[in-house]
Amino acid sequence: MAFSWLSQFPPNRCRDVAAVFLEYVNTYGPKLLFDYILTKLIHLQVFPYTTLVSGLPMRLTDSVSRELKLFRGRKCVLRGWGPHPEEEKLEVDGEWVLTRMPKVLYHEFANATWQVHSDLEPGVYPLTQVSRTWLLDKKTKVKARRTGFSAVPDFSSTAHMIQGHSLEAAFAQLVSSNIMETPTDELQQNGYVMLSRAKYPERMWVLQAFARQLFARGEP
Repeated sequence: MAFSWLSQFPPNRCRDVAAVFLEYVNTYGPKLLFDYILTKLIHLQVFPYTTLVSGLPMRLTDSVSRELKLFRGRKCVLRGWGPHPEEEKLEVDGEWVLTRMPKVLYHEFANATWQVHSDLEPGVYPLTQVSRTWLLDKKTKVKARRTGFSAVPDFSSTAHMIQGHSLEAAFAQLVSSNIMETPTDELQQNGYVMLSRAKYPERMWVLQAFARQLFARGEP
């Protein structure tokens, strides 16, 4: 059974934040508002919502410990979590939705020999909550504060992030918009990076047809 958690805005700030969001939607449209929020979350490297499943492959979105070499992009596996003391679980469609954010997530890092606490197995690190604050609107000076964990499920990656990694298998998306797009240096470089990540050619799948000219553009 999967577990999910969702953080909430403080009630006393909801009215101000909603006013700023409404003004943004009226001015730029709902899609740009969604893009704005998503960009902020990616920039802050704090993600407020995720699904928690024991054994879930994850990766760090920020450097956690230089001493233990737990840098951004380091892969790990979720082994458990510490529930909030005031937690009230709600069952929704066969899943437990946690009403309060867990205090800690326990991640296991492969081939690690260090032990941070006697109660934890070697290679298991307790990832605690982090908070980031950003300015929503310079005119009103309304700020938003997001609390979450510096880790996300590790099922996909950009070409830039996956450079230097060797994967057992991979699915590559070489098309940015459609098959008729004009090949560029960036698309060609990204395509090369993606197609060369799998250890075995038979375990590399291309998700969509791409322009023949992508890899037939002459000498570099």
